[in-house]
Amino acid sequence: MKVNFKYMLILFLILNFISSSCQSVEKKKNSQDEVATLNSKAIQIIEAGKENGDTTSSLLKADSILSIAMSLDSMQVQTYINKAKTLCNLKKYDEAISVIEKLKSLKENYAEAYAFQGFVYETIGEKEKALKEYSASYNAYEKRIEKKKDNLYDRVNKVIMLMFLYKENEAKEEMAKTLNDYPNDDIVINGKYQLENFNRQNFLNSIYH
Repeated sequence: MKVNFKYMLILFLILNFISSSCQSVEKKKNSQDEVATLNSKAIQIIEAGKENGDTTSSLLKADSILSIAMSLDSMQVQTYINKAKTLCNLKKYDEAISVIEKLKSLKENYAEAYAFQGFVYETIGEKEKALKEYSASYNAYEKRIEKKKDNLYDRVNKVIMLMFLYKENEAKEEMAKTLNDYPNDDIVINGKYQLENFNRQNFLNSIYH
């Protein structure tokens, strides 16, 4: 019988590709699991530091752990947010902004990144820059809502962005529409509570903790 070596070679390459792909998927999953573990560990260290009165030391340890997490998987959004929060608590605001800028470059039109950067700018007194970021965040939420109108987290967050843009009347109108559409939803009810009890400085203080 004549052996078709060309066919065997193609088959070998296909099988090798499948094997490599499976290994790549498994490696990616392992990396994601490890990054999630590191994020949890960093948060636990910060919380323990608060309880023990060793806040600065715990924040520095957490920052190092989050740097390792970013090196393992540079696409994990939560790592960037956690690292930026940690840096803000260390008063390293310029570094926090750099982290969020990197996140924005990785994830286009990411409303939460624009909002967080706005919060940081406002914290350090850069009001004009903050308003620019809030506006970008609002527009990003608008685009997401156009695609999925029942995303209630986005609808509530859009209302909060209106408050940060000093558009209280528009915020109340938007919340009224959302409440009319989803009167019994917990997310919406919580959003209504946040709007009614909105305190700009308290909200900013709570962002980093």
